[in-house]
Amino acid sequence: MSLNNEYVHAEQVVEHFKATLPISINKLITKKHYDELTLMIESAINVSVVSTLEKNAKKLEILAQEIRSQQKDSI
Repeated sequence: MSLNNEYVHAEQVVEHFKATLPISINKLITKKHYDELTLMIESAINVSVVSTLEKNAKKLEILAQEIRSQQKDSI
């Protein structure tokens, strides 16, 4: 199974978070909870990526329309 960049980054964030916790607290948090946190972080990253892609796609659509309009005007 290939891991996507968002998942790998989410895992890194969780590992950093774990390193900041006192050992006594870290022992209370199960692997399942850390896995859930990883999933939440990955989802947040994905939402951000998709939102950025949608904004850029919209900008490209507008640019394409402007180029078409300019081509029509020059004919």
